Amino acid sequence: MQLLRFFLFRKRLTKIVKSVIIYKIKRESVENLNMPAETKAGKAIGIVLWVAIFVMALIIFVFSNMGGAVSTDVSEPFIEKTNGFVTSHIVTDLDERPDIDKYILKEQITVFIRKSAHIFEYFLLGILLYWRFRLYGVDVHRAGLYSLCVSLIFAVADEYHQTFIDGRYGCLEDVLIDSAGIVAGILISAMITVIVLQKKKRKAKKELSAAI
Repeated sequence: MQLLRFFLFRKRLTKIVKSVIIYKIKRESVENLNMPAETKAGKAIGIVLWVAIFVMALIIFVFSNMGGAVSTDVSEPFIEKTNGFVTSHIVTDLDERPDIDKYILKEQITVFIRKSAHIFEYFLLGILLYWRFRLYGVDVHRAGLYSLCVSLIFAVADEYHQTFIDGRYGCLEDVLIDSAGIVAGILISAMITVIVLQKKKRKAKKELSAAI
């Protein structure tokens, strides 16, 4: 009888130990999002991210390298379309207003389009850098911090670069606007990471409870 009890106790203990080991393995894999950089999938994703980061940085550089007149010509079609939409659906009485109001509205739209482009460019750059660092196994907080620092350095360098371009200038305001895009991209990525991690951890705990 005692031998039977010992056998059952040992069997149950072995099951618990195995469950704990499985839980730890799953927890470690969750922390790495099941995408360790040394796997084939991890390497492939890493290459894609590096290419995307390079392309994004190149796009930012090309737009910043345009002279003032060229930059205006590139953005003008977007400004005209936005202006047409606003005057048709929002400010419908613009024709009845003084010409100065039309000028002010177009200038406001121009600023909105240009600053939105800044935010969107660095929003994408922040996201790409965050996931590149995450793929290296860096935790959420440090991945956010590293991607923020790298993106900010690039933003400052980009504004400095514009001081050498005819019709362009660098300013702190644009760096702050770029920072808003960077922070937004990193925060959204971090939130997604935390949500996924929490779901996987809860699933692992349920499996552990069921195994015990």
